[in-house]
Amino acid sequence: MPKFIEGFTGRLRVTELQFQPSLEEVGVAASLEDVVVPSVEDARELMRFFQEAFGLSPDEYELGLF
Repeated sequence: MPKFIEGFTGRLRVTELQFQPSLEEVGVAASLEDVVVPSVEDARELMRFFQEAFGLSPDEYELGLF
């Protein structure tokens, strides 16, 4: 877990869940609630944590960091 980041409690709410069946396996896509943090650096640190801990791959441009 990253250091304490104001605005992030450590909990995320799933807002939408989609199952994508195929012949080989079922894929799952989850939409998560927005997290608002005070700075771009805090956002990048949180993104690194999600990537390393859970394999999530956020896109900085899609998230509006630039």
